[in-house]
Amino acid sequence: MKGNIVKMFEVAAVVAAGMMVSAFARVDRDMVCDADGKSFVRSDEAVKDGDVDLFIIRVNGKYGYIDRTGRIVIEPKYDDAPYFFDEGLAAVKVGDKWGYIDKSGRMVIEPQFDGAGPFSEGLAEVTVWDEETEKSGYIDRNGKIVIEPQFDFAGPFDDGLAAVVEGDWEAGKRGFIDRNGKMLTGYEFDAVTRFSEGLIAVAKDWNWGFMDNRGKMVIEPQYWDVLDFHDGLAAVNKEGKWGFVDKSGKLVIEAKFDWTCYFSDGLAVVRIGDVDNGKCGFIDKSGKMVIEAKFDEAGSFSEGLAAVKIGGKWGYIDKKGKVVIEPQFEIPGDFSEGLAYLMKGEKNGYIDKNGKVVIEPRFDDATSFRKGLARVEKDGKEGYIDKKGRIVWMEE
Repeated sequence: MKGNIVKMFEVAAVVAAGMMVSAFARVDRDMVCDADGKSFVRSDEAVKDGDVDLFIIRVNGKYGYIDRTGRIVIEPKYDDAPYFFDEGLAAVKVGDKWGYIDKSGRMVIEPQFDGAGPFSEGLAEVTVWDEETEKSGYIDRNGKIVIEPQFDFAGPFDDGLAAVVEGDWEAGKRGFIDRNGKMLTGYEFDAVTRFSEGLIAVAKDWNWGFMDNRGKMVIEPQYWDVLDFHDGLAAVNKEGKWGFVDKSGKLVIEAKFDWTCYFSDGLAVVRIGDVDNGKCGFIDKSGKMVIEAKFDEAGSFSEGLAAVKIGGKWGYIDKKGKVVIEPQFEIPGDFSEGLAYLMKGEKNGYIDKNGKVVIEPRFDDATSFRKGLARVEKDGKEGYIDKKGRIVWMEE
């Protein structure tokens, strides 16, 4: 049914509890074709991947950072902070104001803003409140306001443009500004994603198309839904069926699938049939079904393997469709740095690409490895483990 379709990629990149929401950040998350035909995601993956050589910690309600050995590099003294640094800086909250620190912990922009987002392309969105208004603008790396706070909501710069909102976040219209703060388009879009391979998905009257970074509509709004470009192709929903277009807008893979995701490792997962009885398989970039649609659910390929669900359990296949890790898990994760998290019973652990459990399921929650560490939760406390399962740091 056509209408106000919620975009899986227009989600808030909440970098920390209470921190300013970056309203337009695209997030890369683990996705699988689930039972209701939508995307299953792990909540932790909803965090923008920034500079991941420092890791956030919380001690007695204050935030700081450790390195991958568990050594505290920046003392926990901030009231709020993001998971990652972006372009070498991180917004931190002191009292009720936000400023920015570098990776040594030095305050390079004094706390003075009511909200602060990540740096992107040398600029960061900040929010200033007074008794009657709340407006967003942009600062440079010196903390100088280069675009005056004037927008109701503002997103990070991406490919030279930033999306801004006029009016209410949900009902307001989106437009785009350049780095000088000049409006490149009018407030004419219902929703936007972010640039991917030179194009950004935008919706007019909830019809989706693609725009370039000059504000030119390259593919006119005409689709019920779309996904971002990956490997030169974008998935589009045409009257309830999914296919793929190239960057000229040509439909190169017929819109005949009931669900799909973006191409990864040269293959895209598709579902044929309804959510109750349909099956998932994989197509190549010519649209040929190269892995038979026989799986109850399936995820995208990551590091050469894809999660598939057979008979109520998850396992993994290779790019030839061969089951290389037998279905045995309740919830799968994408492979990252050679390991994937899994849920077996009610606990989470990690497997290698041979299916060997290398970290026994003992955590209440687990996330993908990033730069040698993974964030885990146990008994209500969060911490980090290394690839041998050793706890590098854990909340007290």
